[in-house]
Amino acid sequence: MVEMNGLLQMEDILIGLVEALSEEDGVVVDLGDNTIAALKCGIPVRQYIGGTGALGGSLSVAMGHAIVNPLKGEIFCIMGDGGFGLHFNSLVTAAINQNKIKRLTIVVLDDSSWSMTGGQETTPTALGL
Repeated sequence: MVEMNGLLQMEDILIGLVEALSEEDGVVVDLGDNTIAALKCGIPVRQYIGGTGALGGSLSVAMGHAIVNPLKGEIFCIMGDGGFGLHFNSLVTAAINQNKIKRLTIVVLDDSSWSMTGGQETTPTALGL
């Protein structure tokens, strides 16, 4: 995998995910640069549940699929660091209902910026975290 400044790149992580997917797994992608990267990395159409068309909406969709999706595999929810901050209510819902949501993996891709809106630094990056 290619590293820049000691960090894995978004595309490398997604390629690894695509290679690890089983036939029964599904992928939900949040809006952002991660959406473009995920599609470029070749998520199989049968396993691509889709994007939400709104920043911060993917986790709710992924939770629903993790409970009722007929694929019966793991549901991977892909979001960027910017969108992650808009998922807090859904994260609380997932925590409260973790006994019902057994097949959900959340993947947060951090490129340290709001890339879709001009590359502004995210708060953790600005604070040096």
